[in-house]
Amino acid sequence: MSIKSQHIIRKSLLEVFWPINIGTLINYFVDGLTIVGVLANFKFMNTIPNNWKWVVATGVIICIFIGRFLFFLNKNINSRIVELEQQVADKNIWCEAVVSLRKAYSKINLLHKEEYDKNLFMDSLINFCDILQKFYNKKTNSSCCVSIKVAKYEVYIDNKNTNRDKLDSLSFVNLCRDSHHPTRDNDIYKNTNHNVTGNTAYSTIIGSMFDDNYEKIFYINNDVKNTPNYLTTSRNGYDNNEIPYESELVYPIIPHIRPNTKYVMVGFICVDCKDKNKFQEKNDLELSMISCLADGLYNILISYLKDKQWNKQN
Repeated sequence: MSIKSQHIIRKSLLEVFWPINIGTLINYFVDGLTIVGVLANFKFMNTIPNNWKWVVATGVIICIFIGRFLFFLNKNINSRIVELEQQVADKNIWCEAVVSLRKAYSKINLLHKEEYDKNLFMDSLINFCDILQKFYNKKTNSSCCVSIKVAKYEVYIDNKNTNRDKLDSLSFVNLCRDSHHPTRDNDIYKNTNHNVTGNTAYSTIIGSMFDDNYEKIFYINNDVKNTPNYLTTSRNGYDNNEIPYESELVYPIIPHIRPNTKYVMVGFICVDCKDKNKFQEKNDLELSMISCLADGLYNILISYLKDKQWNKQN
């Protein structure tokens, strides 16, 4: 018998006897009386000597405990089956993540190999977002949106040496979005100032960078609409000012973090989902995948922004 099977049996036996409270004892007593009362209607009970009827009563009680044990055993076995099915599903989805990662990186590598062409550049990034969107749709069994936000001007994050006020006032624009959600980029959205202080996700990530908390340079919220003081500058661009998602994952586009390294705040990869509880903060695979993609985008986007956008701001 495996360790897991022994654990299930022990757990089921424990649940039979614990927690035992007055209410449970009363239920046992009532059930026993009920069964004895039913048995009393049968003629064979009259043939049993009175001093043996306690044996029948004891048997009834034992049957109740056996029934209770089988009930909990069935419940715990089913729970274990669900757990195993979830583990298999998780392994399968992360196997698919490797395929999605390869496809997404092929779009990034294409930008490395080809001479710059604006149409090719944007098409490749949109395809990149589409690949991620398809993966996250399947992973979450829901509907997701993927976008890439970039900074309006160049700001270096040099640990404690960066001007925090300048960074807090930094604004971002939507560089591209998956092809399934073009309506989000309406005129209201485009004309809104999407700065750090107006967005909880951005300010949380920036705060982690300044605190040297490199293990927390991401933002996951699995219940956006019920989060007190949650801020997003995109709200006015949605119908009835209602956020069209319940959970989100935001990761900064930065290289692999090394202490005392100077790097540019390029922007963020943003993934949101219309349902709650779809992103796993404690799952290393969840964050490793998007971290790897953000690292891959860093140099390409810096080159693009320096050439096409930031030089116009300076």
